[in-house]
Amino acid sequence: MSFILVGNDLRKAVVDGWPVENGIASDLRSGLILFLPIFLSQIQTPSIVLEFWEYGHELFKSTSETFSAAFVPGDAFNPALIEPREPFFSEPTTPRPTDLRTLKSLTPLQGHASAIHASSLFHLFGEEQQLKLAKQLATLLSPLQGSIIFGIHGGQLTMGLRTEVINYRGSQVFCHSPESWADLWDGEVFKKGSVEVQVKLTKREPRKSDPQGIIMYWLVWSVIRL
Repeated sequence: MSFILVGNDLRKAVVDGWPVENGIASDLRSGLILFLPIFLSQIQTPSIVLEFWEYGHELFKSTSETFSAAFVPGDAFNPALIEPREPFFSEPTTPRPTDLRTLKSLTPLQGHASAIHASSLFHLFGEEQQLKLAKQLATLLSPLQGSIIFGIHGGQLTMGLRTEVINYRGSQVFCHSPESWADLWDGEVFKKGSVEVQVKLTKREPRKSDPQGIIMYWLVWSVIRL
């Protein structure tokens, strides 16, 4: 798991051709991070406070100069990080920031992000918070055709609480179904018909070490501007 936290996804994207100067990561703090052009992971009460961003440099033998992707700490629900607004349906009038490393919030990126990755994230929150988070991320997405938000997180066949699964807060986990997740993005977050939602439900059989035999379902999804 630490290989995810130290930034291998962003580094893989850069190796595949994504300009490193156009990559930015965000989390509550630099101790717990998921990446790509924009990665937003919200762990409210982390038990790990190590500086994984710095450990990533140690693991991959890089420095902030040789791997110059930006990092902006903050809470995606906090307007100080992302100012609430409607998604962009025409190009923003404000210019795209030229140096992402100078950013103190993600608000200047609203309407400019061409790819947003958010994995193992939405299932941390309840139904209303998942909608709010989706709306916050949507403000960052460019209105240009092909701009994409994508990820993977816990789901189930029918929308609702998974009574047999408890999250890190000690609460039951709320999960969307493929149908409800598609409806959330196409109609609630974005105008109906303005995005293409691709989503499938995958199934993971119980581990042999799991005495409860819990079957896990995962939503693998993308939201693409049309």
